[in-house]
Amino acid sequence: MFEIPDDEPEILHSILSKLPKPLDLDELISRAVSLLEQQPPESLSTWHKVSSRSVLKTSRTLDGVPPSLSHAEELFSQQCRELERARKRKYIFRAIVEKGGIAHIGLILLVGVSAVGLGFYLQRNRTGIGSILGSSVSPLLRRLLANVGIDTGGVIFP
Repeated sequence: MFEIPDDEPEILHSILSKLPKPLDLDELISRAVSLLEQQPPESLSTWHKVSSRSVLKTSRTLDGVPPSLSHAEELFSQQCRELERARKRKYIFRAIVEKGGIAHIGLILLVGVSAVGLGFYLQRNRTGIGSILGSSVSPLLRRLLANVGIDTGGVIFP
């Protein structure tokens, strides 16, 4: 209801008109308290996903003393920043997915991990890349590898 724009009261009216009549607030409150006692929020499987700065967690204290107003305002400010960071991450992820970037990132990671794995294998076995690839390594690639210090199997360039 808070997300309904102020200039659209007919939507608010439509929502409020669907509330049961008569609305027994006392009964609703007692049922809510009973449900809270039967199934406390801490027992829910998704409770760990709720921010530690959320009013859902900070308003319920074990000692029964709620946080001070200044502390509550600071927690609220921290949670707003946390939500903004989550929104930005979601936006960036969506932009990457929509542009096909996931495939590119996956390919980049695959090539990188493969290169690192190959490097460890070659170093451990004291083997040159030329002995693995044989003569299929082009002279240009051999020169590039030699320039970065990778053994190309004994081929020496001028």
